[in-house]
Amino acid sequence: MAYVKVGSHGSATACLTYGEYKDGQQREGVVVGGVDCRPSAAKEEFKAVRFLWNKENGVQAHTVIQSFDDNITMEKANEIGQELAKRLAPGHQAVIFTHNDGEGGKIHNHIVLNAVNS
Repeated sequence: MAYVKVGSHGSATACLTYGEYKDGQQREGVVVGGVDCRPSAAKEEFKAVRFLWNKENGVQAHTVIQSFDDNITMEKANEIGQELAKRLAPGHQAVIFTHNDGEGGKIHNHIVLNAVNS
């Protein structure tokens, strides 16, 4: 069954790292997309925007886990995640990590949104 889960976090860097790594090892087969940022530089870009808005403490990131039923490609799931990020938080930087690990091997997105808009 498909689902969506939302959370808030005090460390954007930790959320972005989780999208890339599991148990200290770089994840394989992850599809990554970005909204208003370059995924490869998202940690620095998120931090720069938070610094401009004096938002170094408290909630730094919001996350959305978006799971899908079968019959979807990782690339299509990532596109859907990017569109969701744009609609949920216009003007906010976002990185979308699409995984197929975890219980049942379901394709799912980890959407990390910067808490402040750019």
